[in-house]
Amino acid sequence: MQNGNMLTSYAQPERTWLAGRGAYIAAVICLGVALAVAVFVVPPAAIIAGVIAVAVAVLVLREPFWGLVAVLVLEFLRLQQIVPALAPLHLPRLLTLWVALAWALRTVVLRKAPVVRDRQHAVMAAILAVGALSLLGAYWRGQAFQTLLDLAKQVVVFFLIVNLATDRRRVRILLWSLVLLNAWLGFSQLTGYKLASSSATLIRLGTGTDSFLGNSVDFAVALAVALPFAVFFIFAERSRILRVGALLLAGLFVASLVATGARAGAVGLAVLAVVMWLKSPRKAVGFALVASLLVGWWYLSPPSYHQQVLSIADYEQDPSALGRIEAWRAAREMLTNRPLTGVGIGNFSTARALAYSPPGQQNWLTVHNIVLQAGAEMGLLGLFVYSLLVFFVFGDNRRTRRAAEQVGGDAGRWYRNIANAMDASLIGFLATSFFVTTLYYPHLYLIAGIAVALKHAVLADAGYAEQAVPQAAFAGATPRLARDMT
Repeated sequence: MQNGNMLTSYAQPERTWLAGRGAYIAAVICLGVALAVAVFVVPPAAIIAGVIAVAVAVLVLREPFWGLVAVLVLEFLRLQQIVPALAPLHLPRLLTLWVALAWALRTVVLRKAPVVRDRQHAVMAAILAVGALSLLGAYWRGQAFQTLLDLAKQVVVFFLIVNLATDRRRVRILLWSLVLLNAWLGFSQLTGYKLASSSATLIRLGTGTDSFLGNSVDFAVALAVALPFAVFFIFAERSRILRVGALLLAGLFVASLVATGARAGAVGLAVLAVVMWLKSPRKAVGFALVASLLVGWWYLSPPSYHQQVLSIADYEQDPSALGRIEAWRAAREMLTNRPLTGVGIGNFSTARALAYSPPGQQNWLTVHNIVLQAGAEMGLLGLFVYSLLVFFVFGDNRRTRRAAEQVGGDAGRWYRNIANAMDASLIGFLATSFFVTTLYYPHLYLIAGIAVALKHAVLADAGYAEQAVPQAAFAGATPRLARDMT
């Protein structure tokens, strides 16, 4: 007590050198010493890879969304096949798991963000359950289990897209990333096509025969998925630079489709031309744009490509087409014999070779049809859950367009055009997949995830919440939109 006043003194904590900036300085010093020692022990390439891996791991922990973008980069550029030494690491699967753990830490443990709930989560869980059930009757359970793991990774990526692309900015980044990644592949393919007159240079790019970009037909599917986004970016974006860039990318995709020489790509482009014109906000501009792309596609392609496309009408003389028809017959037979769960996820080729080939032969040709693949490998249950998935994607896009009316302005126009692009992309995927085995490729799950993320983003901008919408929120909604939100 001093001067009649009670003075309370608090002991100030002693500030150590490691507090505050000192901790970062110490970490940098320790890292520098470790790198200096590693230079004399570890190969330089391994050091660089380690530094990059640590940087990516820290970035993902800080912001998992950028880890999701990195997953897409690894999926499409196939770095593990450009550098074979990376193949045993299974980098896409490893990074997907790390992003999922980072999301769980921020959402479940730290509670920094809510879990986005949507009906498509139940559909994805049902797809995994049906795939797991098909293991019981699989001809080669090891192959079936590996396919199920790959499918589970696609479902996890779907879940991460829904929970990390939570606003228009992030959805936009994802879409432009997909378009630019396909543009890079297309540019590299065209460069190789010009030099070697063959799209087989896709293998040189590291897409590899065991990936979803293993050959020109697979690449045609990816291009059919990406093309609608480039086209509708022309209508959606405000920036003139982005609109011009999108137009150039659309032309690049069409040229790359020609370079694949795939008849599935030609069918997909013809279907997309009609769909994109019908979905275009300005029919005259849309017609001129689509017509220009089609005319350029046909007149810039070589005569050999014309013959390849026109040979669709003479499939009776084409051994490749006849082989696919025979595979479709085998798929129908598998579905008839095992209608509930099929011959096992990822087991069509094995089942055909062992039990559905002519006597004395073992035919390993794949089914080359996404619908028959689902039925043959996972039975009627598989057909049902995948049909439900596609139906819900179209429904989500419809709800996005209706909510976009409430948002209005440039944002509303963007949402509406991208929802149209989502419809066209899914139709392009299905049209090309009628001739390709694509059920476990990432395209369908990416489309479904982005459609859900787009819907939740526009609902947030319109002032609605998908999980629990208060009745007051419907005050300014149209009756049709209000029904959709419940």
